[in-house]
Amino acid sequence: MGVGTRGLEPGAYGALAGAGAGLGIALLPRGMRSIGLRLPLPAEAVVVGLGVPVGGSPTRPRGVLGRSLVLGLATGARSTLALVPPALGSGRTGVAVAVAGLVVTELTVDKLPTTPSRLTRAPLLGRLVLGAVGGASLARQRSLGVAGPAVAGAVGAAVGSLAGARMREVAAARGWTWQAAALEDGAALALIALAYRGVR
Repeated sequence: MGVGTRGLEPGAYGALAGAGAGLGIALLPRGMRSIGLRLPLPAEAVVVGLGVPVGGSPTRPRGVLGRSLVLGLATGARSTLALVPPALGSGRTGVAVAVAGLVVTELTVDKLPTTPSRLTRAPLLGRLVLGAVGGASLARQRSLGVAGPAVAGAVGAAVGSLAGARMREVAAARGWTWQAAALEDGAALALIALAYRGVR
């Protein structure tokens, strides 16, 4: 017997999507272990914790906290993605276009063999700062306190940086260099879309 969806409110679809996304994120460490990747236990705890609040309302502190963590994960993979919320929040087309150009540039430069490791001091610190800025921007757009989301964004950026670097290292050893880079691109873009879903 089929289940009708005609009577569902639009918000119900958002709740279902958020629940599915949260479950997928919570299962991420298990999937990584299945291909030989393992995060430190504190990092795994943070990632699993993402599964709880990520589907929350973008207008409530708990929902913004989860979204900031997800944004931080995306930032750990591609640092310029943290600039998407403040760019969109500015309401200026020129700013949005400039940020889009920075994102495309990073997606390109990331594939070059001369690009330094994201785990060296300057790139890692930059990702942490940008993750914090992105989380604070999400909170500010909803007139909420910025301290918690800023910390969440920085923590997510740290986890994303470590996980992404480890994944690329393992993939390179198996000859999957460009495939892993493309996969990480897609994951980062999906994460930033999830973090910003429903936020206006």
